[in-house]
Amino acid sequence: MFDLIAELTTAHSPVGNEREIDAVLRAHLDPLPCEVWQDTANNLIVKVAGAASDCPLILDAHKDELGLIIKRIEDDGKIRVATLGGTYPWKYGEGPMDILGDAGVVPAILCFGAMHVTEESPIQAVRSEGGRQLKWSDCYLDAKLSKDELLARGVHPGSKVVVSRERKQPVRIGDYIGTYALDDKGAVAILVSLAALLANDPPPQDVYLVFSSTEENAGGGGPFAARTLPGDTYIALEIAPVAEEYGVVAGGASVLVYKDAYNVYDEGLLRRFADLAKELDLDVQHAAFDSYGTNASIARKVAAIRPIAAVAFPCQNTHGFEMAHLDSLTNLTTLLLAFVNRWPGILHD
Repeated sequence: MFDLIAELTTAHSPVGNEREIDAVLRAHLDPLPCEVWQDTANNLIVKVAGAASDCPLILDAHKDELGLIIKRIEDDGKIRVATLGGTYPWKYGEGPMDILGDAGVVPAILCFGAMHVTEESPIQAVRSEGGRQLKWSDCYLDAKLSKDELLARGVHPGSKVVVSRERKQPVRIGDYIGTYALDDKGAVAILVSLAALLANDPPPQDVYLVFSSTEENAGGGGPFAARTLPGDTYIALEIAPVAEEYGVVAGGASVLVYKDAYNVYDEGLLRRFADLAKELDLDVQHAAFDSYGTNASIARKVAAIRPIAAVAFPCQNTHGFEMAHLDSLTNLTTLLLAFVNRWPGILHD
């Protein structure tokens, strides 16, 4: 699991530019005895043919990651950016970033400016005692290239930016993995593992594994998949924020999500997950989130589907340098595999 996540996190996939992760995923999925295709919303979909097809199941993990988008390039070569998804400058800190130019990756440094300054410098408004929060408009990227050189290398407004590949190499601390873009590459790793486990041992029903696109920008690909694929049961695989206010703790226990900012989840499905976890001797946590959303809840809101569920692994430092217990990933894989292999009979158990 650690090695798979390392491969996934170092493949860049900012919202709307997911070509690198698509190539990595196809290398894992195309050899499987399954139908694999990319739809017009850029979702990568695997159909695992089951013994029957009258009650198909859809599992979703989004393959895009948080990033930045270039807003403008100033005459002196400073690159101004805006966020793609809910992240903040202090989550990244000064350091290496990769610009995905038309002709390839261009390295740059995220800069906040010098500390040894007075009120003449705009950054003083941030660093002074009682100063305001750092904003993306306070920052810039420095690629040590002129504006013309940047444009010649295909760097322009609209180009995407992510944390550099070097900074996204995972670290292991005991049984924990730490890296940027664990949201949602951890869930993608689970879905890849499920594809391999299910491919050679057909489940009772057809299963559609959706590696969805552009989720960090209000759920672009997931609702499209919910509308166009057969079946009306949509389950999102996600991270869950480790936070005292939600009662979610770090460790190996999966999280069953009952509510988020967009919707509530089907209690019947969640109860089946909880009962199955107990049967498998796996611990679970129960959570209701406010500042959170998944493709399932967004799809339920805009595509009129039902029922929906969200299952997650607990993650520290969400939308930053994220950390998760490796057991949480393997345990969630085990739980989902058992759920799929009991579907839809588990509804009546």
